[in-house]
Amino acid sequence: MGAGIISTTMAGGSMAFLLFNEYLAVDKIKRYKKLKNILNKRGWNKRIIDSMSHTWCERNLIQLVSDDSGFGEKTRNYLYQKGYEWYHFFPEI
Repeated sequence: MGAGIISTTMAGGSMAFLLFNEYLAVDKIKRYKKLKNILNKRGWNKRIIDSMSHTWCERNLIQLVSDDSGFGEKTRNYLYQKGYEWYHFFPEI
């Protein structure tokens, strides 16, 4: 009897974990599409890059979007001039 409760709880926890990860993936795709649309409409602007350069994940996202929109080298140089390196994982304060 006890093993059934434990396995049911573990299955429920696993399902919640999978749904949460699915939500994160969908959110990343939405943010990618929104940023790509902005860069394609307005072109490269440091205010757009600055708004997405606070965390490592955001910097990777804006770099990917910039590469796909044709502004990859410009964004890479700008982030390098601001002092960001690939190993800067922690958010700005």
